[in-house]
Amino acid sequence: MTTDAMIDQKKNLLWDYQQAEEHLAHAKEKVIRLSQLVEALQKWLATCGDIRINIKAEHKKLDEAIRSKAQTYRDIFELSLLAVDEVGQYEKEVNDLAAKKTALGLR
Repeated sequence: MTTDAMIDQKKNLLWDYQQAEEHLAHAKEKVIRLSQLVEALQKWLATCGDIRINIKAEHKKLDEAIRSKAQTYRDIFELSLLAVDEVGQYEKEVNDLAAKKTALGLR
């Protein structure tokens, strides 16, 4: 392999690694957003039975927010499965590329 070919190989590997890290960060952010939706749903469910809380403006805002995203909440389990799988896929890709970087003496 020529020197130019080796340089190109390293450049491509570093580019691929950076892209995989970026995809992983986005996938993790998606999981965090989904967990925040689940937390809001949990809070809403926990307070729905308490009439003293039901009449408060804070609960009414939460109730409106939950109901306005009803389809999202219906889909949340499937979306969560896909998001978790995506994180796993990108973690594997980052780890595989990190091993290749190490094998080529890159940091």
